[in-house]
Amino acid sequence: HRYIDGGVRTMANADLAAGFDPVLVLIPQTERTPAGYSIDPAELESLAPSRVHVIYADAAAVVAFGTNPLDPGVRKPSALAGRDLGRGIASQVAAFWRG
Repeated sequence: HRYIDGGVRTMANADLAAGFDPVLVLIPQTERTPAGYSIDPAELESLAPSRVHVIYADAAAVVAFGTNPLDPGVRKPSALAGRDLGRGIASQVAAFWRG
């Protein structure tokens, strides 16, 4: 397994997973932001023909991150929001891994 922390070149650096299958991409933003898409659709297209599943933060997670996601004070609310999101989409992710 290879794991890559995003945000260095792009939000996800998902294109670095080209050639791997399946690819699960975690984006700590909503799908659309005021600036546009949180991940360039071309970056996801570069992963074809691999199976790709993208998980975006929901509104509760974005609120929990606050304006400074590196602030230690948002760790607990962010973790709780992520856990709630994960519980809500666990069946989707399980189905994705099963293929």
